[in-house]
Amino acid sequence: MDPVTGSTEPVQALKRSRGLSRNVIALGFVSLLNDIAGDMVSPILPVFITTTLGLSAVSLGLIEGAADSASAFLKLYTGRLSDRIGHRKFLVIIGYGVAAVARPFLALTISLEQVLGLRVLDRIGKGARTSPRDAMLAAAAPVGGLGRAFGFHRAMDNLGAVGGPLLAFAFLKLLSGNYRLLFALTAIPGVLTIAVLLGAVSDGGPAPSRKGEPASPWLADLRELPRPLWVMLLAIFVFTLGNSSDAFLLLRAENMGIAPVYLPLLWMALNLSRALSSYPAGAWSDRVGRRRLIISGWLIYAAVYAGFAILSGGTSAVALFVIYGLYFGFCEGAERAAIVEMCPPRQVGGVLGLYHFVIGLGALWESFGPKVAFGFGAALALIAVAIAYPVLASRRLPGITEQDLTGGVGGT
Repeated sequence: MDPVTGSTEPVQALKRSRGLSRNVIALGFVSLLNDIAGDMVSPILPVFITTTLGLSAVSLGLIEGAADSASAFLKLYTGRLSDRIGHRKFLVIIGYGVAAVARPFLALTISLEQVLGLRVLDRIGKGARTSPRDAMLAAAAPVGGLGRAFGFHRAMDNLGAVGGPLLAFAFLKLLSGNYRLLFALTAIPGVLTIAVLLGAVSDGGPAPSRKGEPASPWLADLRELPRPLWVMLLAIFVFTLGNSSDAFLLLRAENMGIAPVYLPLLWMALNLSRALSSYPAGAWSDRVGRRRLIISGWLIYAAVYAGFAILSGGTSAVALFVIYGLYFGFCEGAERAAIVEMCPPRQVGGVLGLYHFVIGLGALWESFGPKVAFGFGAALALIAVAIAYPVLASRRLPGITEQDLTGGVGGT
């Protein structure tokens, strides 16, 4: 009971704010299982393509570039589509379902075209589900706990990126390097992913703000978006342009003295650092504001890239990878929460799609454009800090209000 008014409502709101809803927890486990399946494949696929199938490294680049392109553009569309139809779970089921079906069929591939088709299907699944799923997370977040909800989800997702390679390593040891059987076994976590999604995740129904509204042209919707949101998206785009590929980071670690046999362990250490920091950092962003977490994360990134440019030695490489994981932990949840807080509630899915599309454009530059030097990447991170700082200068960001949070976005 509130000691001033005698009402129990503030107490109930406080209780809601302390716990994560069933939807947030269930979606976290969905991502955990899906990433276990995905990361059983990802570390092995380059070797499978170049050795078992006898294809070139150029073919690998074509496959991954085409797959990422399909994913980036679809994220933009499905986020807005989920706003229009009001029910997001349908798109999320399609997205996870397509990926769960596509991965095991890699076991039957014998040509470039088959691998390309299945990888594109896998990434189409990712594109279909990502923006609607993040909008569902925003809607299911506890009051005042957007960062915590997104942080929990990112922690579970990154734990899957640790568990997948570990399972792949164990299975390949037992199966004497039978890649095809390993790919077939991804059907198990794939089925579990869909089972949790169907049985434990609720749609929540259409957003109240969309009821009775006629469909409007997307250009008109974009004009409604506040200027600080556009500035933030510009900063994220500039920041992403400075990213180098994961393979480039691992190559740099090898040049610094890490033996190739230990590179998978180094990659798991990075993802473990991401997983362990994501939830605390997301919760911290709810308490102290998004600015401190995002700016700190980008500065960590700049320092790590500068370190890769000037340091040497295996110990330095290990330290840099672990610290690099903190950048992801600090930023992945806080950025999503900041984007949601800046946008009109009726456009949460579409704006999250725009956010993922902007990141995807940077990834395409990374795939098809020139490799970015570490010093240049650090410089672009600092430029992004300068662009984003003014719009992150206060804890309460422009966009949704506390009433919006409790009425459709951020409510339980």
